[in-house]
Amino acid sequence: MAERFTDDEFEAVKALHRIARDWPASLMLVHHADSFGLQVKRVADCGDNPADAITLATVKIKTESVA
Repeated sequence: MAERFTDDEFEAVKALHRIARDWPASLMLVHHADSFGLQVKRVADCGDNPADAITLATVKIKTESVA
């Protein structure tokens, strides 16, 4: 069973849900294993490999890669 969030954690998760609701379908968030955070890229530029697309912005947020 998941543990309860602290108030700050709960507000952060709610904020992510608000962002996701309004996120344009033309953009994606990409995490590269060798980088810190998420890169914003255009879906149309990604083709078969999102790593090839130009990063438009970086969101500095703690991320981890898992297999």
